[in-house]
Amino acid sequence: MTKDDARSDQHDHGNADDFDGGRGDTAYPTWTDENLRRHMELRKVFGPARHGVVDGVEFDLRHPLLDPEEWYTFIIGGTPYESHSPLGPLLWFPWMGAFDEAAFRKEFFPDDDVAISAEEAAEIEPIIEQYLPEQFVYAGDKLVIGQVNCVVVGDAFDHLHDSESRNAYLNIIRADRTVIEVNEPLQFIGQSTTSSFHGIRGHYEAVVWRILKHFGLRELSAASVDSNESAERNEHASGALYQALDIQERIGRELQIDFSNDATSSEIIRAREKVQLVNHAVALGYLWAKAEDKMKMQPLAEVSLRVKSGGERGGRRSGETRRERRAKTWERHARELATAILQRDNYDGRLATIKLAKLGGRRVVARRLSV
Repeated sequence: MTKDDARSDQHDHGNADDFDGGRGDTAYPTWTDENLRRHMELRKVFGPARHGVVDGVEFDLRHPLLDPEEWYTFIIGGTPYESHSPLGPLLWFPWMGAFDEAAFRKEFFPDDDVAISAEEAAEIEPIIEQYLPEQFVYAGDKLVIGQVNCVVVGDAFDHLHDSESRNAYLNIIRADRTVIEVNEPLQFIGQSTTSSFHGIRGHYEAVVWRILKHFGLRELSAASVDSNESAERNEHASGALYQALDIQERIGRELQIDFSNDATSSEIIRAREKVQLVNHAVALGYLWAKAEDKMKMQPLAEVSLRVKSGGERGGRRSGETRRERRAKTWERHARELATAILQRDNYDGRLATIKLAKLGGRRVVARRLSV
């Protein structure tokens, strides 16, 4: 990756390898070789590896609920003066240098000759607090995940990546073993989400990701499709697989042009437009399919829930009626008989239990007493 690539990587908030997760930092860092090296190491840590040491700070983001193949997150600690965001906490790392809060606050009041009223200062304070670090991380510290919470963003009919995201709450373990809890979570988003603004894939790539996952394929190619499709019984899934392969073969060159270094500007623009058009077309079909499912399935689901709720209420009323009838009829006689047996055979508890069992239960006892 070149320095220009890294700068572009930082600027594109839709990329899983974002330098700052789209927080809108106030200024780009100076892209020295040292910054580039650190950025690449952070990409590995917040990417598939989820573990590593960067400039003396150890990261361990491994967790059974955050499979890297299913869930991705954004880099934190990339640039100073990031604002707080739903994507992750604002932590100040040693490579950011010394944090001078007084100097930082002065940036919001640069003109000493202009008087600021108390009301104006109170309005600016929440803005300043958005850029103040929640915690400071030092060399020798270790960042680990203390807890993971699932956040529901869709419903039960959605794909898992569209129905929920996951918040990881970090702990900072100091060199002296002191544990500091970080309040703001680091958000993890499904690899194939189509509902999040911060998704790393367009609709076409997201749907293809799900198709490959369904068929257990690592890549979309004619050879892999022919070897795996024969066992599929779902004709819709089978048809989608071949449609994806056809689209891939048609726009494959455009995808390559988009990332090539020798392509002209006009070629890149045309390629991106074609890929974008495919994404829009897939989004149209996917969203309408979800709309049809919702129109057909949701009313049925709501009726089912109402029936279930009514059944539970009816069951409770029926149970109350049975208890009242039982109390007025055979229950009192059964209790009297059971007490008599226990008193007569109190020398042998097992014998009393056997005699009661032979009576066949309370209803049998009541019938025998009524004879």
